[in-house]
Amino acid sequence: MKIASTNANEVFRTLIWTVDLAPEAYKPLNKSLKKAIEAESVERESVPLGSNWQTDVDFHRKPAFAELVDFINSGAKSAFDFLEIKYNAFAITGCWANIAPPGTKHRVHNHPNNYLSGVYYVQAPEGGDSIEFIDPRPQANIINPDVKRKNPYNTSVLNLEAKEGRLVMFHSYLLHSVPVNQGKRDRISIAFDIMFPNFTESMSSPKFHGNAHAKE
Repeated sequence: MKIASTNANEVFRTLIWTVDLAPEAYKPLNKSLKKAIEAESVERESVPLGSNWQTDVDFHRKPAFAELVDFINSGAKSAFDFLEIKYNAFAITGCWANIAPPGTKHRVHNHPNNYLSGVYYVQAPEGGDSIEFIDPRPQANIINPDVKRKNPYNTSVLNLEAKEGRLVMFHSYLLHSVPVNQGKRDRISIAFDIMFPNFTESMSSPKFHGNAHAKE
């Protein structure tokens, strides 16, 4: 039987964006961010053993983080432009620091009530330099044969490198976790969420028009 062609079509894609700053850009930025985070976390409340510590979620409103906010907004705009989404505006709804000492991790979670989420890495020690994303298709791993080599098409967990100066963005519904920090220093990151402020006013109406006609 003669085969004319064979094609593998990628559909229903799950997108994760990464934006890496050059060393000359992220080194002074991270130094400034680390100083600002330390000022925000002088009095740390106790957290459960093995858990990371989080600040309040209002960093996007504070002048010390303005440069990072500009970077986040630029990255988000690029993502929305790539998706070709119609919107009037978007806004950061929350922005906070995560401080994970050696031996701590962050459980599997997502970010409800937002469209786009992400994280920027201020300090990512060796052994504490990864983030894991989980396949959002709940039944995709029911059949799970051995593979010759893991790749994006045959795995249900993606382990992405977390490195200083890297901005990672993803759809807020995407489940993710942070493995145990096996490094010798704190892992420090700044997370954020983004949503459309006028969603209910202009974006959430039904995607169809009824066929009923008004009576004259």
